[in-house]
Amino acid sequence: TLAANFAWALSEQPNQNVLLADADFSSGTTGFFFNIEHAFGFSDAAHNDHALDEESWTRLTKKHRKLDLLLSRAPIVDPEIN
Repeated sequence: TLAANFAWALSEQPNQNVLLADADFSSGTTGFFFNIEHAFGFSDAAHNDHALDEESWTRLTKKHRKLDLLLSRAPIVDPEIN
């Protein structure tokens, strides 16, 4: 919550571009904090780093007021592992 609050406060300052990246793949709570869901996330950006451009970056991030969020999606559970 400290990082989320600090990023939000920074983004409210004039002429600031702020990105909050949620790299917590086990719980990814940033989307919950900001009440935002998104189909893409941090792992998508990491897996496609060779092809990132402005258009794909816009699809990967989610805007909350003046704050850009790169969310972590919920972990995928492999049904084969028990």
